[in-house]
Amino acid sequence: MKAAAEAKISEIQARLGSQATPTSRKAPRKKRRLSAEGRAAIIAALQKRWAAKKAAAAPPKPAATKKAAGKKAAVKKVAAKKAAKAPVKKATTKTAPARKAAVKTAQPAAPEPEPAAQ
Repeated sequence: MKAAAEAKISEIQARLGSQATPTSRKAPRKKRRLSAEGRAAIIAALQKRWAAKKAAAAPPKPAATKKAAGKKAAVKKVAAKKAAKAPVKKATTKTAPARKAAVKTAQPAAPEPEPAAQ
């Protein structure tokens, strides 16, 4: 069946004046390489695009209000008062706890062997 199909194909190609063989294939294309300059240009454009996107997505920083500034100052004052009232602790070095001496325990005496019966 396959041979018959190939025969018909070759017959049609002969009528059309085609010189190609039915089993010929195109040569594979050469692999294209990107130059270092081209790669650098692509990277720079990508970084520029991401920087613009991040800048657009970042929420604007709100201006500090007088009320918020007053609260921050009050918190700092309270922290300073607490620090002044707290007693100053001396710096101590940690030492390992003393180890207890090993206590020897009395072991039970081994049973004496029985005299051999004669």
